[in-house]
Amino acid sequence: MVIVFVEPFSSESPKVFVLGTSSLLPGSIPGSGEERRDPVVDVSGAGHLCVEEEIIAQHMAKEERRILDRSVVLAIITARRAMDRTPGFDALPTAEVGCSMGTTFAGSGSLESFIEVFRTKGPRRVNPRALQMTIGNATASNVSISYALNGPTITCSGSFLSGLHAFVHAAEGMSCGSFPDYMLAGAAESPISAWVARFASIYGLSGVELSEGAAMAVLEKDMESERVRPSTARWMGCGLFHAPSSLLKSDSGSFGSWFKERTAGVVQSLGLEAGRIARIGVSCSPGGPLTKEVTESAASLRPFDGMTVFPPERPYTFSVSALSDLFTFLEAGIPASSLSRTGEVLLFASAAQDGNCAVLLFER
Repeated sequence: MVIVFVEPFSSESPKVFVLGTSSLLPGSIPGSGEERRDPVVDVSGAGHLCVEEEIIAQHMAKEERRILDRSVVLAIITARRAMDRTPGFDALPTAEVGCSMGTTFAGSGSLESFIEVFRTKGPRRVNPRALQMTIGNATASNVSISYALNGPTITCSGSFLSGLHAFVHAAEGMSCGSFPDYMLAGAAESPISAWVARFASIYGLSGVELSEGAAMAVLEKDMESERVRPSTARWMGCGLFHAPSSLLKSDSGSFGSWFKERTAGVVQSLGLEAGRIARIGVSCSPGGPLTKEVTESAASLRPFDGMTVFPPERPYTFSVSALSDLFTFLEAGIPASSLSRTGEVLLFASAAQDGNCAVLLFER
C-alpha cells in the first residue's frame, strides 16, 4: 500500500506551517531543553518508564486525573505546553481549532485494570466511566473538551506510527481546505500494561524498555505564504507506505531497496530535485536493521553530512516516539527570532516493525 499526499502549490492554495511544539517524556523537565533527570519506573506494571508524578500534579488535580486514562492526562498537559509556545493562540476563536491525535494502544492500561476488577469483584464494581476512559478517541475528544476546541476531532489508531499519521491527516486536510485554520496534531501513549509488553514481543520488541509520553504541535494554514512567522517549518507533503512482512523479515537488504524507491517517488511527486534537500532525519522503531536500512536509503538521495539519525536503543513510546523525534528534528538549528521562507528542504523518514513507513517533507 502506498499513499502519497502532495500539498497543492498554486498561489491560491493555503500553506500549512508548524508552530509551537512540545513533547512530554519520562525524565524531561518542561522548558529545560536537553536537561534530563532520572525517570521513574512503574514497578506495579511491567516496568515501563513513566512521567514524574510531580510534573503531572503541577498541571492537573488528582480528582480530575481519576476519571481520565493516563495517556489522556499526558495529552492534555502537552497540548497546553504546545499552545503556550504558539504566540497569540489563546486569542483564537476556539471554533476555528481542531484536534487530530494518534495512539497505538489508547487506554489499554486502564482496560486491563477494569478487566481485572470485573474478573475478581464483578461487573458492579467496574468504574462507570470505563468506556469513556478506554475508547480509541478518548485522547482527541478530551483534549478538545478541556480547551473548548470546537473544530473537528480526529483519531488515528493502531499503527506504531499513528502519531505521524495524525499529523499528516491534519496537515493534508488543512492544505486541501477541509480543516480549519488551526489544528492541534499529536500523539499520546501510556502502555503501562503487561498485555502491551506481550504484544510488543511479537514485533521483536521484547527486552526493549517501553515508555509513556505525549507529543503535540500547533499547525496553522495561511494564504499569506510570505508573511514572517515564528514557525519551525512549512509542510510540503509526504508518502505513507506499508511494507510486506516478508521484506521486514528478510536479511538481504530488500527492505532498504523497497524503501529507497518509495522515498525517491515521494520527492519526485513533489517536483523536487534531491539537491534541494538540506537535512535528513531518520527515526525507526527498535528491533531489527530498520534504522540502518532506512538511513542508507535516505542518504542515497544525496550523500552529505546533514543527517540526524535518532538511535533506536532508547525507551520506546510507540506512536509518540517518531512524532517527538520529528519535532526535535524540525527545531534543530532554529534561531530564536522569527523565520521566513528560505527554501531549505527537510526530509524525515520513519519505519516501524509493524510495517508502517513514512516520508515527510518540509520547507523552511
